[in-house]
Amino acid sequence: MPKFKLKKLSPSDGEEIYNFLQKIPKEENNFHNSFHGLNYEEFKNELIERNNESKSIDLKEDRVPQTMFWFYVDYQLVGFIKIRHYLNDFLEKHGGHIGYAIAPEFRGKGYATKMLELALQEAKKFGIVKILITCDKENFASRRVAENNGGVMESEEETCRYWIEI
Repeated sequence: MPKFKLKKLSPSDGEEIYNFLQKIPKEENNFHNSFHGLNYEEFKNELIERNNESKSIDLKEDRVPQTMFWFYVDYQLVGFIKIRHYLNDFLEKHGGHIGYAIAPEFRGKGYATKMLELALQEAKKFGIVKILITCDKENFASRRVAENNGGVMESEEETCRYWIEI
């Protein structure tokens, strides 16, 4: 049985994570990887900014606090996930409470389902009891991930909206 672990983003994260994040596209299925394409110094600055954001320090006007985690399977980094502590008007429509990505070479193995399961436990620690997950209508993999974690579809237009009670 594989060992699964979420590790909270830290400003001290280094080259392993930097190199990993370059494998995940900058934009895919409405998921934005803000680390892609940065040089190493920019990456380190982004880690500090994301760490501050998780603590509501220097939040930009259009942002909400979010905490990021790296997802490991048997000590190998395979994905990352963001938990937004609450929703603003934009996230109510696009993005929801949680966004995630699995590196292309690890997709189709059920890892996203497990990563979301672990993230739901973390979300509970932030006092979130009802999670909104959104995904493109044609993103059947993400739809299965939400459904496998108890997601109930609220609507299915261009964007599917799933609610998960935890």
